[in-house]
Amino acid sequence: MTYENRYGRIVNLVRHGHSTAQAGGSADKGLSETGLRQTRNLGDILSGFALGRIVTSAMPRAVETGEILAGGLGIPSIEKDPDLNECIPPLPPDHPMFSRVSREMMEKSLEALERAYGRYFSPEPERGHVLLVTHGNVIRYLVARSFVKAPTEWIRFDLIQNASISRVAFDKAGQIRLVTYNDTRGLPGDLLTV
Repeated sequence: MTYENRYGRIVNLVRHGHSTAQAGGSADKGLSETGLRQTRNLGDILSGFALGRIVTSAMPRAVETGEILAGGLGIPSIEKDPDLNECIPPLPPDHPMFSRVSREMMEKSLEALERAYGRYFSPEPERGHVLLVTHGNVIRYLVARSFVKAPTEWIRFDLIQNASISRVAFDKAGQIRLVTYNDTRGLPGDLLTV
């Protein structure tokens, strides 16, 4: 039995492929050559998933990842949602970066992430299985939010690898389950990047 048949709804979260900025570029102009290879490989893995739609952040590296995946999976178009953009969610006061991130930035991030959570994380099966192509901290926050309510708990979750898959599922009774987190099993060793 596949996960799609076992669960009423699955939210699939993918971190974008390796970006030009990660490869030493000065700006996010999309995917690096490594990121293109990761995304093509990821498309092969996702071809076995029952996906109804792909939603990406509005940032170039996520949009390009989503467009490549959509083309390979036969999904006619992607949707862009700026609430999935890279951000820094609230940090606990004892975290070393707390003093370097403005309270206003963390509050705006929290508002966007809560809107995204409300939009995509509901158990109604008629909403279909969705693939969200987004960023490491966003994935960490949304997965943590699914199981704990404190907005700073995301920081306890491991860093997310490029082109990894995390899956949050709702069973037929509406109970939430973490099926996979930061899964890179389908990527060869030379394509593993953070």
